[in-house]
Order: sequence, then structure tokens, then C-alpha cells
Amino acid sequence: GESIEDEKAIYNALLDYFRQHPEKMFVLVTPPPMITIENSHLTRELTNWLCDYENGWLKDYPLNNVFVFDFYNVLTDPNNHHRVEDGEIQHIVSDNPVDLEHPNELYYYSGSDNHPTPEGNRKSTEEFVPLLNAYCHMWKQEE
Repeated sequence: GESIEDEKAIYNALLDYFRQHPEKMFVLVTPPPMITIENSHLTRELTNWLCDYENGWLKDYPLNNVFVFDFYNVLTDPNNHHRVEDGEIQHIVSDNPVDLEHPNELYYYSGSDNHPTPEGNRKSTEEFVPLLNAYCHMWKQEE
């Protein structure tokens, strides 16, 4: 489509369910990129909106039981990150993509296979596991 408004409405509708279950922790994992992305700028806009706790999806959400891992971002460039570094959560979208021909596409692609390569899986695992641990601690502090 031409906008992300429909997708935003779907994600916003989930918040009612999450609000009803403060005893549960929810982690939204953004979809990974594909080799060919028709509207990569819209995908980037959506994933950034989901991860922006101050101005995005969760800005008005009153509980501390919903978190996001930007799998899309982590796999689009080696300089993009969603991780914990020195005790702080970082969501970094590089202004200087390594692969200028594919700035918003899966950097770790191989042929026509839309699955991350072992290198991409390693990078995402190394970033996700500590981030999930931080999210668990943040959620537990709320109880």
C-alpha cells in the first residue's frame, strides 16, 4: 500500500488484549526483511514507529508488559542494531548503509532465499537474547 495506517490499526488493536493481561509479558518481533521489499521505506517507517517508546506505538500504553525487538532493523545492515549496550537499550538505524544498492533490504541475503544467513542469525541472536533479558527485568520491576 501507500501508507502504514492499516498496519498501525492492527497493532493498536492488540494493545487492548495486552492491557487485559498485565501478568503476562509480550514481545513483538518485527518481521525480518526479504530480499525484495516493494516499499522498504514504509517497512522502515512501521518498524521505527513500533520501536519508538516516546512517540510511537507504545507512547500512551500505561503498562510495562509489552516490548519490541526490531528483527527487521538488525538484519538490514551490519551497522543497524537493537540491543543492550552498557546497560542501555539501543535502537540504531545507520545513516550510512554498508550496501548502498540494498540500504533497506536484507543485508545477509544469499541468492533468492529470504531466510537470514548464519551470520545474520548469529547477529540477531547476539542482540536479542540480552535485550530479552533486559525486558524481563524491566517487566518484573513493575510487579
